[in-house]
Amino acid sequence: MVQTIKVTGNGMLSLKPDIIRLFMTVSGVREDYEETLNMSAERTGALRDCFESVGFERDALKTTRFCVDAKYENRRGRDGNYERVFVGYEFNSEMKIEFDADSALLGRVLTALSGCEAVPEFRIEYSVRDREAAKGELLELAVADSRAKAERLAKASGMKGIMKAKCIDCSGCDDDMTVRPAERMMLAKCSADGISPDITPENVRVSCNVTVMWQFID
Repeated sequence: MVQTIKVTGNGMLSLKPDIIRLFMTVSGVREDYEETLNMSAERTGALRDCFESVGFERDALKTTRFCVDAKYENRRGRDGNYERVFVGYEFNSEMKIEFDADSALLGRVLTALSGCEAVPEFRIEYSVRDREAAKGELLELAVADSRAKAERLAKASGMKGIMKAKCIDCSGCDDDMTVRPAERMMLAKCSADGISPDITPENVRVSCNVTVMWQFID
């Protein structure tokens, strides 16, 4: 005789972040399309120079999105009515860089950015480098929790036999292993002493729900 129990198990982890991701955006407008592209190249180059000055390779800065669009503004004409006026071409370049969660290194990076001619807007994320290992541990915890619950239910209801997993649904797992202590920032010129960021990120908390159909075979 085969009997079944369907049980959802929960796994939770609290992980200390070990990497920093810096996401930056530079933008600008020029009337001429080619001039806009030149401005984009200059500002991206200036940003790469900043990171190179603190020890990064130039290609460590990765472009995640780049676009150029025609820009218009609504302006009031002499007759008092508003009209759509072409201003020029606007570029937006989004980039990211990843490095060890080191406060001293972050301070040197922010100091360099504060003097960067590109004047980027940026945000800081902390995350976990080995995400796959964390996901695997989460799944193990969730399945073990499901098994423990199933064993208790089986004992309480008098079910006996060899216990085997028939099917598993792990669609309820959280894979956003990031904390975001700083959003949409821009830096003014800093002093000669540089920037010493007082950022202590909270642990990355992730959870996973796994539903298992357990069979009990006599």
